[in-house]
This record gives sequence, structure tokens and C-alpha cells, in this order.
Amino acid sequence: MSIKLFSKRCVPEPVEIYTQLRNAILNLDPEQFGLSSHNGTPQVWGMLMEMGLPEAAVTLVVVAEGTTSLYFGNGGGILGGGTHPSVAEASRACLAQALVDLPAFQPAQDFPLPEVKQVNFILLTFEGAFSAGVPIAVVDGGLHPLARLWACGQEMITQLRLMQEAAQGDV
Repeated sequence: MSIKLFSKRCVPEPVEIYTQLRNAILNLDPEQFGLSSHNGTPQVWGMLMEMGLPEAAVTLVVVAEGTTSLYFGNGGGILGGGTHPSVAEASRACLAQALVDLPAFQPAQDFPLPEVKQVNFILLTFEGAFSAGVPIAVVDGGLHPLARLWACGQEMITQLRLMQEAAQGDV
């Protein structure tokens, strides 16, 4: 019998559906969504904001064509939020902020999950992927260069939560 030991800094191993959804976005060809650098789409066509929490990794996804979703590493999530007007508005604002913040990112080909209490941003552009990681406490303090992007992501999560609560109230 083998015992897996996890550091308190590592998030738990994600469930398979989370890994599949995450990999699908990371390997997405933007032309599948009608996005190209020739049609006036901003250079940043997608973004992932990944938070390492003690319970699981959480990934917020936004794509310029309107896809906005939240995946939980331990299962579940909120899919298809981009059709809701307040989520769509927050998503557009987040992608606009990502474009402004792009110079703070480094080119990337590997995308490890964040450690606990860390946030990783992955920007998907027509020139490739870029990433940056920072402790949550640092961006949450508002003084880090990526604090505005963090705030945009938090607003998207709020709008997704409100959308889901409203939908559950309609049932």
C-alpha cells in the first residue's frame, strides 16, 4: 500500500473532469471560436485565473467570444456564465485589463496548478501563452501590479455567483 503525502502548500489532486476542462481551454485553437488576430479581436483572447485553496484549485476561465466558467478542482463549477449580461460585462472588463497587464507576464508553455494561497494568471494570446503567479495576499492588498486583474477576476466570480443564485431562486 502506498501513502501519498501532500505538502500543506500543495492543492489536492484535481478530479478528472476539472483536468479535462482546464486542458481543453489551455489547448484551444481560438479560430474554433471564430477568433483571429485579423478580425479586430484584442491580442488577449482568453484568460485563466487559478487560485490555490486548501480544499482545491479553482480556475476562472474567460474567452473573448463569451465563454465564462468557473471550475473547481474537487468537482463542480459554473459553466456558461458568459450569456448573462453582468457576467459578460465583467468578462470584457477583465480581458481589457489583461491586455493592459500583458507586459507584466512571461511567455509560458507549462501551466502547473498554483500552490495554496497563490494565484496564477494565464493569458492566451495569438502569439502564445503568458503567465504570472503571485501570493493571493499580495494582490489582495491592492498594491501589486496585477491587483487590478485580480479585482476583475473577483468581480467575475461575484457575478457568476449572483447569476447562479438567481437561477436557483427561479427553480
